[in-house]
Amino acid sequence: MQDKVFNNIIHLGPQYSQQAEAIVSLLQYYKWHKFSILTTRCQGYIEYTSAIRRLVRDTVNEKG
Repeated sequence: MQDKVFNNIIHLGPQYSQQAEAIVSLLQYYKWHKFSILTTRCQGYIEYTSAIRRLVRDTVNEKG
């Protein structure tokens, strides 16, 4: 008996910007002003780190 192979796979998950917003929100809630970003070089790591940096920069600019 042969196993069926499904070639059509869909992966639904939050966008990198949504993930970054959630992380920055937690950092703000717990008042963490110093943190590091550790990531692998998997697909999307540049978009994710860019989104976090952009959000942090925007947050700092809002507070003056």
